[in-house]
Amino acid sequence: VRGMVQNHTTKKEDIATPPLKLPPNLSPNATLFDHGAPEIARQLTMLDFALFARIKPIELVNQAWVKPKYSHQAKNILHFAERMNTLTRWAATSILAQKDKVSRAKMITDFINIADELYRLNNFSSFIAIINALEGSAISRLHSAGTRLRGKVCQKNEDLYEI
Repeated sequence: VRGMVQNHTTKKEDIATPPLKLPPNLSPNATLFDHGAPEIARQLTMLDFALFARIKPIELVNQAWVKPKYSHQAKNILHFAERMNTLTRWAATSILAQKDKVSRAKMITDFINIADELYRLNNFSSFIAIINALEGSAISRLHSAGTRLRGKVCQKNEDLYEI
């Protein structure tokens, strides 16, 4: 069994990357969020899969990623975990960087929509990373921004938290 686990690999050519879907009439001043939640979620999923595909089954043996002595044996798992932590920090920072309540509420709505799309794509790692950002203390204290969210978005937010 150990030999089967050690010999399992995913070749780069086995992973086809679909092209980027750009929205029509994209302005030169466009931001990432102008691409829409489905495309952002799709791109995050492709990035996550590239990292996930590098994880070798042997890295899962004996939870090497939690033991400092053996962490070198699980470098791909640790890299994947760091990617999720970075995604959580990026989402929280993007929201907190907004200068006014309306902008913060829009950014929160964007991340709720991205999380919803990630869930539909079965990308649970990025989904949880964004939910962690939205549930983090810095964001949850923004009650004034949260009250500006529309009812449908608030309901979607509550549904995602329950998952």
